[in-house]
Amino acid sequence: MNYQIPKNTLRSKLRTLAALLLLTACGDGDSSPTSPPTPPTPVATSITLSATTLSFSSLGATQQLSATVKDQNGATMSGASVTWSSSSASVATVSSTGLVTSVAGGTATITATSGSLSGTASVVVIVPVSLELSDTVLTFSALGDTTQLTATVKDAAGSVISNPTVTWATSDESVATVSSAGLVTSVADGTASITATSGELSDTGAVTVAQVASTVELSDTTLSLTSIGDTATLTATVKDAAGSEVAGATVTWATSAEGVATVSSAGLVTAVGDGTATITAISGSLEATAALTVAQTAASIELSDTVPSFSSIGDGVRLLATVRDANNNTISDATVAWATSDESVATVSS
Repeated sequence: MNYQIPKNTLRSKLRTLAALLLLTACGDGDSSPTSPPTPPTPVATSITLSATTLSFSSLGATQQLSATVKDQNGATMSGASVTWSSSSASVATVSSTGLVTSVAGGTATITATSGSLSGTASVVVIVPVSLELSDTVLTFSALGDTTQLTATVKDAAGSVISNPTVTWATSDESVATVSSAGLVTSVADGTASITATSGELSDTGAVTVAQVASTVELSDTTLSLTSIGDTATLTATVKDAAGSEVAGATVTWATSAEGVATVSSAGLVTAVGDGTATITAISGSLEATAALTVAQTAASIELSDTVPSFSSIGDGVRLLATVRDANNNTISDATVAWATSDESVATVSS
């Protein structure tokens, strides 16, 4: 005999079972939240050096290496332990902090190790055996002039070492200076030595600074004096080709007409008589000139008689007029015009 469960009853039981399963999945409302998963422990997976090749051109030189360790996520592990070693300490050594020092000519490999990881950098030490300057005798004829020196460093095979470390020095900065790139600049007359050094090697160049006069300039090129005995002082500046004054340069003076003006050895010009003259300053083969004009200017007039007296009509007296300049010197050829205030009383001729 077969027994069948009614469909309505079966549906009701299925709904009840689904509700129970849902409540079981959601859990009790008072249950604690599920904790997040624990992240994986960082594991070093790569090590990278700041440089993979090092080149030294002098002994005792240093270069700093650094190692970066990263985990499986590419994050830098700042606290990772790194040890350093050199494959040939006789060529190059490395400190516990990655400082590499050149010791002798040759090659070596520097290794940084962190756990099972390692990174390497190749080292080449080329020992220079000669240093030669591009010029060993330098002469400057003007202050501020420059010359570029270069130092050529070679190894034992005679090959030029590229980008060697070279330092420069001068024996006297008051005479000539030298830049860190070997540019020599003249400062003052004298002698000095310029030295280039690379490791234990050095070469020296001799510098002589001796200004050569190029121009002479006068303080004034046109002079005008209006009284005999008037003076004016000229100064002469001697300069080299760069426009720097030549201190202590010898200058002599000359006048083209001593009857018009004289000039002292110090450039003091004195008016002697009316006329024109040329004042010349001479330094070696150089000279400069100033044009001088002396033209007396009347500053006063004196009459031979300031109170003439007549006792008869037609009587006459000759008056003389003396014209003088500011220094009270007579102007011999001065033009004088005469006039009377009342021709009905007295007349005056020209």
